[in-house]
Amino acid sequence: MSKEFLPVVDENDSVVGKVLRDECHKKGLLHRSVHIFIFNSKGDLLLQMRSKKMDLYPGFFTSSASGHVSYGETYQEAAEKELAEELGADIKLELFGKYNISSEWDNHFVSLFVGHSDGPFNPDASEVEFVKFCPIPEIKRLMEKEKFSPNFKACFENYIEGNKGALQ
Repeated sequence: MSKEFLPVVDENDSVVGKVLRDECHKKGLLHRSVHIFIFNSKGDLLLQMRSKKMDLYPGFFTSSASGHVSYGETYQEAAEKELAEELGADIKLELFGKYNISSEWDNHFVSLFVGHSDGPFNPDASEVEFVKFCPIPEIKRLMEKEKFSPNFKACFENYIEGNKGALQ
């Protein structure tokens, strides 16, 4: 596997440097990530169970797809790449919002993209244990008893907040 370089950004999300992914996390440097929510025709959200072999949040539920924005890459390019890599999918994505999220391992700007598809999907077994569609109320219940990545939780809360009145 080649070394992954991430753009280091300032509080305005302007690139100010370039660093290896591991160093970025170790030092808590501000960088960029993407999360993708895929909804089916019933309005259910596709959840991903991260592979138990992942270095961050193994075996946790998370967004349909997610990942870092590599140095020289746009948020949109990163979202399309992660969707293809993790789910074997090519789906039209729209930017929903951008948030500054900090968690135990990450200090980053996250762009949340939304797309619609009933599948089929071809998850990459090295990154994904399984995927499943869940209604929004069920996800809220699952979040009380299952492990979810902190970044998913933040994106989900922002998504719900941005759709108040439109969701149950």
